[in-house]
Amino acid sequence: TDLGRDDLSLLLRAADQLSCSDAMGTPRAFHSATLLPDGQVLLLGGLVAESSGKGSKLHTDDTEEAYATGTAELYNPDTMQFTTLAKGLTTERAFHEAVLLPSPPQGPYEVLVLGGVSPETNGNAAFRLKAGSTAYPFLVSPHEKAQAAGASLVTITPSTSGGAATLADKPLTGLPKMMFPRVAVAPDG
Repeated sequence: TDLGRDDLSLLLRAADQLSCSDAMGTPRAFHSATLLPDGQVLLLGGLVAESSGKGSKLHTDDTEEAYATGTAELYNPDTMQFTTLAKGLTTERAFHEAVLLPSPPQGPYEVLVLGGVSPETNGNAAFRLKAGSTAYPFLVSPHEKAQAAGASLVTITPSTSGGAATLADKPLTGLPKMMFPRVAVAPDG
């Protein structure tokens, strides 16, 4: 984002410290985080240390590989807890963009997910990691078997009975595949 733009606003809250009372279900990096109208944050995809998603950190010691995940979680800032959604993305991906489309405040919410990099086959490595400098602990480059990811429309339906929200993911075949998209929402939505 160009921070020098006149039409950009940043909301900063004063805090002595940031903490969560819960841990993420899947530790991840290079995922998308989308603020939903109900105040929760939708986390989609990203890179994980192991193909199972159980690894706690990315590393560059022995495997030098990272895996894209299709998992989805909601973070509720009121309770400071993460909820893993039962269904995730159809396509495992990282370095993608997720844009909230105009949605009613009570839901369901529609999120357009564009591009990113995905493995050739689910469960395969999507990226190579290499040791970097002090400022950048590792360098990331697409694996030779990685490919550009297509677009999809994700629908999040909040639970009305206090249970978990549900996710539906519909691939959009008419849009081009992109590795590292840049997306902006037009004023008309």
